[in-house]
Amino acid sequence: MKRLLFLFFWAMSIGAQARGHKALDALADRVCGRGAHDKIEFRLCADDQPEYFTLSQRGGRPCITANTLSAASAGFGWYLKHYMHVSITWNHLTDDLTRRRWVLPRRPETHVTQLPYRYYINYCTFSYSMSNWDTERWMQEIDWMALHGVNLPLQIVGIDAVWHDLLTQDCSFTHDEASVFVAGPMFQAWWLMNNLLGHGGPNPAWWYERQAQLGRAITDRMRELGMSPCLPGFVGMAPAKYVADRQAEAYEGRWCGFESPRLLNVTTASGRQAFDELSRKYYERIAETFGFLPDYYSLDPVHERGKPAGMGVTGYQALCDAAREAMNRTKPAGEAPIWVAQMWQVNAYDEGRVAALPKEKTLLLDLSSERQTMYPYFSDGRDYVFCMLHNYGGNIGLYGCMEQMLAYFREHRQRPALRGVGVTPEGIETNPVLYELVFELPWLDAVPDARQWLDGHLPCRYGVDSEAARRAWGKLLATVYRQNGANQQGCREPVFCARPNLEGWSASSWANAPYDWDKQEVVDAARWLLTVQADNDNYRYDAVDVTRQALTDHAHTVQMELRRLRDTQGVRSAAFAQKRQRFMELMGDIDS
Repeated sequence: MKRLLFLFFWAMSIGAQARGHKALDALADRVCGRGAHDKIEFRLCADDQPEYFTLSQRGGRPCITANTLSAASAGFGWYLKHYMHVSITWNHLTDDLTRRRWVLPRRPETHVTQLPYRYYINYCTFSYSMSNWDTERWMQEIDWMALHGVNLPLQIVGIDAVWHDLLTQDCSFTHDEASVFVAGPMFQAWWLMNNLLGHGGPNPAWWYERQAQLGRAITDRMRELGMSPCLPGFVGMAPAKYVADRQAEAYEGRWCGFESPRLLNVTTASGRQAFDELSRKYYERIAETFGFLPDYYSLDPVHERGKPAGMGVTGYQALCDAAREAMNRTKPAGEAPIWVAQMWQVNAYDEGRVAALPKEKTLLLDLSSERQTMYPYFSDGRDYVFCMLHNYGGNIGLYGCMEQMLAYFREHRQRPALRGVGVTPEGIETNPVLYELVFELPWLDAVPDARQWLDGHLPCRYGVDSEAARRAWGKLLATVYRQNGANQQGCREPVFCARPNLEGWSASSWANAPYDWDKQEVVDAARWLLTVQADNDNYRYDAVDVTRQALTDHAHTVQMELRRLRDTQGVRSAAFAQKRQRFMELMGDIDS
């Protein structure tokens, strides 16, 4: 019997390794060109050691040995960056390397991580940046995740189809009645965080079919590459019609002026019965839509607002207990899923919210660790992830607090409860340097110095070792990437994005960064960068991006000069007219 069990598990292991090799080979071909998998060897070892990858050579080819699929793909990304000087970022998602000579590591290089979680994506990212992505763009993003070692990505695509099918097929709603509840694509982040309902809709029937297919394709590819998709769990939100039809007790609330979904009151018999019925149907639809039941669920009962009237600490505790029970029923006994909870603003410091979450099988996301950690509110040994919330509102501009983030991470790394790193931006596809840094941190023996890390990163990004690039980025590190304000939410938006004014207003309430750097230094950084002798997509992207920032900063200077001339010489003066013409020319320069 023991021999049969051994052979069974041995066969399972061999099958899993074969699937892993196939997934890694396909990844290499997608990222580096058809046939690229013949240039490199992947070896997967089944052991229970902390995750690691080793770069070496075998049979005249580079070889990546790892004990998990995620570590292997992270090792592949590391090899491409540090040996081939090819950095796969959002602006540079593929690079045909099939005709190049693949560098052989001179000696084995091993990287080990003690941080098992590499989390990625904020709810908001799906609405700010991803709401209209197609299958091709999603597959590119998942490859990006794999190359950066992400193994716990949030995944909400297709949850709207789950709810639509649940309401129309299980609860006798019409399509129009379901549309009152389900938000449109660009607002589904806040719908699924229980903030609003229906806004941005209604969605046509074909949209739900598309989303179900796309969501299944996304989760399939994530799992194929060794990731554990984290799907929204059920926390008691329900349409008003569902509540009324069942005469169930439920809480009502509002968020930023929007009506929020009802939250079933599980302290009452009618509310608990409705909760149990809806949660069972919800998880059945999850399994049907995605073809599996996850090991991780994101649950956020009351996001960015106080508890609804009448709920109190007791009601919140009861709701969390009911949500945990419903989630646990999706798995066999002893295999309970892990509850992933956002520690953000009131979610952390409101009375009773953290205490309502069980210590076991819960993973907390310290959502903006690099800016304003919530650690003091859950510093009782709860497992958590250090996250960077870099981009607020999907704004475009050079921005970061690189040195501060590294200093904070150095402190957090000493804490036994730290279980991973993550990036939780509201918008993406800007400032790729920060994302490269964060996802290297788990694999480094020590937290690096920002300037030291940058000097090593630039040849990977531009494909050349350039003193001019180092000078340019030294100036950027001392200006736009040295922002440290706890109340600063992202970049200083371009003045041309705001309504016409001479007061220096920002375009949105989320970009409240002051101009507290020497703007001439950014201009000098652009000049240095334009002298770099490089020829790849990453260099061209940065040359444009930094030049745009320099022109934007200069436009603010001109704007302030216009204000001074208005106040001293008047808007009809020749000096004002000349400066106004320069301001308008800058707008065209930035477009160019």
